Amino acid sequence: MKRLILVFSSDDGTTMLDDHFGEGKDFYLYAIDEQGNYKLIEARPNTSPDEEGNAHGLEEKRVAVLDILNEANVIVSRQLSPNLIKMRDKAQVQPILTDIESIEVFLREFKGYFNQIFDMVENRKQGIFLNEIPRI
Repeated sequence: MKRLILVFSSDDGTTMLDDHFGEGKDFYLYAIDEQGNYKLIEARPNTSPDEEGNAHGLEEKRVAVLDILNEANVIVSRQLSPNLIKMRDKAQVQPILTDIESIEVFLREFKGYFNQIFDMVENRKQGIFLNEIPRI
């Protein structure tokens, strides 16, 4: 059975952060299969360095976040950031944008996009990076 690991940035575990992905207090990793079954794997504290003032897109921030989330396949964010664009272009993890606030609502909605995103993740494993960030 096909399976993906999605990660959300959140301060409360139920709503996605309405800020750049790397600014959340914690990261919530969920496993989801092609039938839409999902479960929380774990919550991890965001130990990446703070970006001072308006300094966004720092390489050390992106590297630290990816290190914390090394087994994730998909990063779900509510805001586009310079580091999300860098991930789109060269990271093994597939970024996704959404306007959905609730993690649970997003996971239910994701079932309809599973195969499309699974194929994008598989392409990344082969070094094929599309010049888009899907929006769900």
